[in-house]
Amino acid sequence: MRARIVFGTRSLAIGAAALLAFTAAAARGARAQDTSARALPTERNVGPIRPGDVIRIAVYKEKEMTGDFSVDARGILQIPGLGDIPVGGLNPVEIKTRLKDELSRRGVAEPELSVQPLIRVSVLGEVKAPGVHPVDPGTTLLQLLTLVGGTTEKADLKKAHVL
Repeated sequence: MRARIVFGTRSLAIGAAALLAFTAAAARGARAQDTSARALPTERNVGPIRPGDVIRIAVYKEKEMTGDFSVDARGILQIPGLGDIPVGGLNPVEIKTRLKDELSRRGVAEPELSVQPLIRVSVLGEVKAPGVHPVDPGTTLLQLLTLVGGTTEKADLKKAHVL
């Protein structure tokens, strides 16, 4: 999933409909979620992983295999200690299964890990750190603005709008 945010010279234009929709859906889901102990968390549908996507992987007791990893142009995830893992076109659940299988083959008994794809958001215009930024699903616009270091003096926040 990708969103694009543009901070203009005379006005602040925020093109983050995808990010807002994702955040709003998460908020609605949190309100509607059954708070009983029987409620099971559901997987978010983020779609298939594509080249350029970033995946946050945490492997219990395997620090060298824990971190944020980019999917290369061939759809390959390169993880130190595991090598090249083809993940292009897979969803996060399939990636987790593939990584568990690979860890088991490498001698890790009953591997425990988490796989979380990060959303790539393009931030352009009058901000201190424009560019593509990977963020956690559910990141708010305020958090994203903080991540890019805020706006420059040329940005006009009074004219901000969502595209």
